[in-house]
Order: sequence, then structure tokens, then C-alpha cells
Amino acid sequence: MKKSRFGRFFGVLTALLWITAVAIIPLTTGEAEVTEYTVVVDAGHGGTDGGAVAEDGTIEKDLNLSIALRLQKKLEERGVRVIMTRTEDDDTDGLSGFHKRKDLEARTKIGNESGAQAYVSIHINASKSYKDQGFQVWYGTGSDKSESLATPICNRVRNAEICSRIRAVKKVPNTLYIFRSVTVPSVLIECGFLSNATDLYRLKQESFQNALCDALCDGILDYLSGIKAETIPSETKNPSAVNENR
Repeated sequence: MKKSRFGRFFGVLTALLWITAVAIIPLTTGEAEVTEYTVVVDAGHGGTDGGAVAEDGTIEKDLNLSIALRLQKKLEERGVRVIMTRTEDDDTDGLSGFHKRKDLEARTKIGNESGAQAYVSIHINASKSYKDQGFQVWYGTGSDKSESLATPICNRVRNAEICSRIRAVKKVPNTLYIFRSVTVPSVLIECGFLSNATDLYRLKQESFQNALCDALCDGILDYLSGIKAETIPSETKNPSAVNENR
């Protein structure tokens, strides 16, 4: 009789241990997946640096931040660790007032010290011509892998069929400090034109921002799926001048 009770107790204990183990395994696996890849998301401008301004008063910095925060959420939901250069309406140098060079250097430092596999900077274009419109991805020169990051992002946005026009992927001019100085693969994403009425209307819609960020997230993951989960080694560079507004 005693032996039978012990047997039943042992059986219940074994079952409980098995169930607990099964419950713990997915959590451990999921946690490991979260830290496999890191992406820096840079919301362009901020604080006293508003960037471009639309005719209706819409300021680039505000849309940049809104889109960047949505992209952060979507990437994290897919298991990517995200480092933001800013999460509120401020610049990134931590100083009182605004100092363009210091802000650019701070954004670059975040990218180079992040151990990330990608640096994605969100901006919105503007033109003297109201006819200019469309989405475009520019790739940085600080890493020879930047074009490989830009291409799948552009392809995903094109396939989503949500933009008025998809402009060709191009190399960022060497005058742009961040994108020649960040040594992880980097892209400058121009989500549309504030100076174009059609683009401006779409950019202000929550539904468009969500659809755009879904496509951006898919493109980034396409790139990440093709590389090993490792820190991109930094290249030795020491630029001495800043000549641009990005």
C-alpha cells in the first residue's frame, strides 16, 4: 500500500517537472532571439532643429519621431533589439541649446558603439518644386554593406504599393557626416516630400505610417536574415568637418 502511494506521488512529481520544463524552454529561447540582432533607429532632427516644414506647418522632426517609434515597436515585436537615438522632441548631444556638429557626432557615436548590424535614419524630404514626390533610400559610405541593407528595404516598400513613387536607391553624398562616419551598415530613408500635397497627406495618416513601418521592418529583417549575428567591426575614421544638415 505504501509503495503504491509513493509510486503515485513520484508519477505526479515527474509530470509536474516535465510541464515546468516545457514551459521554461520557449521563454529561454525567445529571450536569446531578442538579443541576436541590434538595429539603431535614428529619428532625424529634434528639439530646436525642426528640419523641413510643410506649408500647413507640419514639421519634419515630429513625423520623423512618430515613424521611428512605430518602427521600433514593430522591430521589437519581431525579436530585434532596438537602440533609439532619441525618443522625444530633443536633440541628442545632451547640451543646453542646439549645436549641430555635437548632435551629429552624438548620433554617430551611438551607431558606432552600439554593436548593431544596421543603422536606420528616418527623414522626410522637401523640394522647391511641389511636383517632386516619393520614397527613397540612400545608403551610407562608412560600410561596404550599406547598399545590401538599402536594397531590400526599397524592394519591400515598392512591393507594398503604398507610396506615390519609389525613387532609385542611391549612395549618400560624402558631405553627409553621419553616413560616412557610422561604420555599421547605414541607410538614410526619405519617407516622402513635405512639399508635395499627396505625400504630406499620406505621411500624416496613422494607417500609412503603420503600413510603411511594416514594409521597413520586413526589409530590415530581409537584410538581417542574410548575415551572421555578430558585431560589425568598426573601421578607423576621423572626419574633421561637418558640411551638411543630416
